[in-house]
Amino acid sequence: MDSIAFIVDCLAQVHLRLMATCEGLSTDQLLWRPAPTANNIGFILWHLVRNEDA
Repeated sequence: MDSIAFIVDCLAQVHLRLMATCEGLSTDQLLWRPAPTANNIGFILWHLVRNEDA
């Protein structure tokens, strides 16, 4: 396995683990913010997936 294939595989594993971790979160949990000016979990997930698509 070359370096690029290794990195692609690692990123795929991160994606799968992230999706498994977030599976089953309620709408309230996805919209939760740790601070008033912080992004919510749903926005962060959207941002990550959007960047994977780019």
